[in-house]
Amino acid sequence: EILNAEIITISWHDLSCGWVDPIETSIVKAVLDNNTIITVAAGNTAAENQYTTYCSLFSGIFPDRANFGPFSKSIDDRIIVVSGTNRFDNYNNSAFYECKSTDICAPAEMITNLYQNNGNPSLMVSTGTSFAAPITAGVISLLKCINPCLTSVQAKEIIQQTADPITNGAQWLDF
Repeated sequence: EILNAEIITISWHDLSCGWVDPIETSIVKAVLDNNTIITVAAGNTAAENQYTTYCSLFSGIFPDRANFGPFSKSIDDRIIVVSGTNRFDNYNNSAFYECKSTDICAPAEMITNLYQNNGNPSLMVSTGTSFAAPITAGVISLLKCINPCLTSVQAKEIIQQTADPITNGAQWLDF
């Protein structure tokens, strides 16, 4: 474990256009090799990932992967990529990005959260896969309470096998 972190959630995308720093890659692999699980938000729209998808198709590298950088499945398949469902538990392809690298979907619409309003805490309702990834990480943390030695691959298999099917997703997105 790196700094005792058992699960890390990432919610940003790298626009490196296919170039990945080998040092960053080795750090991510070392984190994963230490049995730390990484969940990554898939992104919210195709436009958000258009640049990296364009770079991918242009260069011929990883044509079915949405993003590059050290926290993408193009670096390591043990990374768990999370897309979102709407409030009806359906995949909403106009609101969330869908790609073949998606491993699981979690709630990502109408999520109540805190924000600063002139220095005062306030509530607001938001949407995005940045909410789905930590929800998935929370589920995995509960699984790790039962089995502290749970690996990323095992966690991914369990959440995929026990998830409700998403019937309106693409052919590769069954959960």
